[in-house]
Amino acid sequence: MKKGLFSVVFASAMLGATTFAFAGAYGEAEQAEEIPAPLPAAVPTPEPPTPRALHKFSGFLTDAETTHGLWVEMDSMYGIHYYDHAGDLEAVITNLHISYGKDLFEVGAQMPYFYEKEQHISGDGDDFGDLSIWGKVIPVRTDMFTFGGGLIATFPTAGHSNGTHFGTNAYGFEPFLTVGVMAGPASIRYHAGYFVTTDPDTHRFDGLPKSDRDDVFDRFDNNLGVLVPIGDMVVARAEIVHDHFTSEAVSSGNNDPVSIIPGLDVYIPVGSENELVIRPTAGVGLCDNAPNWQAGLGIAFSANGI
Repeated sequence: MKKGLFSVVFASAMLGATTFAFAGAYGEAEQAEEIPAPLPAAVPTPEPPTPRALHKFSGFLTDAETTHGLWVEMDSMYGIHYYDHAGDLEAVITNLHISYGKDLFEVGAQMPYFYEKEQHISGDGDDFGDLSIWGKVIPVRTDMFTFGGGLIATFPTAGHSNGTHFGTNAYGFEPFLTVGVMAGPASIRYHAGYFVTTDPDTHRFDGLPKSDRDDVFDRFDNNLGVLVPIGDMVVARAEIVHDHFTSEAVSSGNNDPVSIIPGLDVYIPVGSENELVIRPTAGVGLCDNAPNWQAGLGIAFSANGI
């Protein structure tokens, strides 16, 4: 009896010990080491789009703004000047210009083509004018103010037609200073420069003394412009254009032509950053020696950020 009871107690003790041992080894699952999940990959911040550069029309070359990439434009202006005795003068000036720039600088080239028709003169005249190249630097640029300067150089590429010469027959140089100021949404731009030639066309002014012919094209050139965005696609602009010819060969009544050149720029997106710009433009002479009125159109392609 005792032997049987001892066997039961012994078996129970062994079973309990075994159960306890196995419970310690396998009953509680080993906790896996926690590995932190990798952080999500950083999403690159997209670069902001290149800001749209607003340009003057007549004063494009000397503007206090630079092209932000590539700008290619063809524009044409028709003007008429009424004379009491010599007959009316009609002219069409077509310009093709291309420029490349960044915030700090701009370089470019422009080629004009002229057509002229004057009453009481047999035949019409048309040919290329003088090629211009320019460069400018804008070292000061803030949200409210821009300032810089540059140089325009002209080359005697103009042709002759029916006795009319459409250039200076000389090399020309115009150093200039240019400034821009923001006034609310409006951008106010002004430039001043002085144009001189090396040796002007002697045939065009054969009736003048040599001393007068040497500086007949020299002039003080300045332009005041205002550009105001209207919505996202339209910019209104107006420029006052003034030249003061310094030569004594230019009579006092003709040495200060002044015109106002208003217009609009309509921007049409072409792709992500490129734009087509339609530039209808007019002109009104503010004195007797300026064209009485003008009308024209420019078409430009702007490739921003190139």
